[in-house]
Amino acid sequence: MMVFLAVHDIGKSDEFRNRVNSTLPKARRTDDHDRILAIALQDPQLLEELLPSVKGLGVERQQKIADGFATQFQLPQLGQGETAVDSLRSLLQLDRQRILDGTLQVYLYHSIFDVAGAAANENFIFPVALQPVYIGFTSAMAGLLERLQSPRKTDESSLYFDFLRTNFEKAYPEFARDPFANLCESRVFRSEVGLVLLRVLALTRNTYKNPACALSCLLTSYPTLVNEMAGKV
Repeated sequence: MMVFLAVHDIGKSDEFRNRVNSTLPKARRTDDHDRILAIALQDPQLLEELLPSVKGLGVERQQKIADGFATQFQLPQLGQGETAVDSLRSLLQLDRQRILDGTLQVYLYHSIFDVAGAAANENFIFPVALQPVYIGFTSAMAGLLERLQSPRKTDESSLYFDFLRTNFEKAYPEFARDPFANLCESRVFRSEVGLVLLRVLALTRNTYKNPACALSCLLTSYPTLVNEMAGKV
């Protein structure tokens, strides 16, 4: 855990990014600190040179950390509807062993450490502001793992929709029963307008008071937005 804490944001170092980028073809270079760390974790030479603490772990532990970062997955962004649909592909491609062996739970600490950094703010209220976040993360991760372990074949849109629908139904129980549930009988609706509605509402932390209005607007007025947020373009 201490090693994970030490390295999880090291990609924010200009020196680190420059060194890793120097080993890559121009088309693969990036300023994304998580992506650059994922690349370094998969390169034995960079691992030894730049990440000796990770290198000192057992091989299996090293690979779990590397596989977690390779997903480029952020649970808070998924729960808030911010994640692009295509970005979930790496989760669906993750080896089933990694879904079962705790790799994603360990990688979740990347998000937890980011949130915990807020405690350095003098206006931060502990534990009122922090503990509910941890509890929410744990519940959300359990739900996600259950979906990933399901024998039912799924795709990025379905995974996203099912994940967001849980909190949506808690926030809007009456609307979720009617008309939303009836509309969801259509697979096209679920993968397009339905998914985008859940994402838009999640972006408001499901606090927007008129989901019917949001649904009407998405059905009639914003086809480009729907296509983009549904991952169709």
